[in-house]
Amino acid sequence: MTELKITAANFENEVLHSDKPVLLDFYADWCGPCKMLSPILHELAEEKSGALKVGKVNVDEQMELAMRFQVSSIPMRRRPGGCSRSTRRSPSPSRRTLR
Repeated sequence: MTELKITAANFENEVLHSDKPVLLDFYADWCGPCKMLSPILHELAEEKSGALKVGKVNVDEQMELAMRFQVSSIPMRRRPGGCSRSTRRSPSPSRRTLR
């Protein structure tokens, strides 16, 4: 499974009611560090497809979700739903960091 495009319309179903943990990637098309991170997240989504969903939230298109998660800089990854751990910002995260 590849990454899912998360929008306000599908957020509840794909994230809140998911049967798997979800990692959200908040990004923008113009963001250089976001582009660097994209292949790593794609690989993670492929490797962990049975155990994890990777959702991508375009902050320019989904401002409501960006505000809900208090996104102040990108890239930002979040694991919503009771998990207190989140990866806020890292210019060049490794695959190991995301796992």
